[in-house]
Amino acid sequence: MLMTGSVLAAHGLTLGDVQGDAWIGMPLDLRIALRADQDEAIAAGCVSADIYYAEALQKTPRITVRAQHLRLQLPDVVTEPIVAIQIRSTCSASQMRRYVLLADLPPGISATQVPLSTLPDLAPEKRTP
Repeated sequence: MLMTGSVLAAHGLTLGDVQGDAWIGMPLDLRIALRADQDEAIAAGCVSADIYYAEALQKTPRITVRAQHLRLQLPDVVTEPIVAIQIRSTCSASQMRRYVLLADLPPGISATQVPLSTLPDLAPEKRTP
């Protein structure tokens, strides 16, 4: 029988450290370490995440649950130097954890090589009276 999403055995789910980097001009692809006991099933559907580039909420990321980690993928390129991730688990006991990453340019790329379309608009806002 086919199932959508993976199921983990877990009585007490613990979200660990972030593995991976946030690179300006690149899509986001991160893993978060999972530690779990063995009495309860954790499905990808009971975990949700909000991702912000600076203060702008991004589209819902693709979430994949594996035995050792939770994988977050977002095809939209990182456009801000601060990436905030808020993860909620509603399996067994409700839990939330927030991560803040400082994005940088990929190794070997200088600021002059990043397409301007991937950078935020820094023009001052026009105010209307």
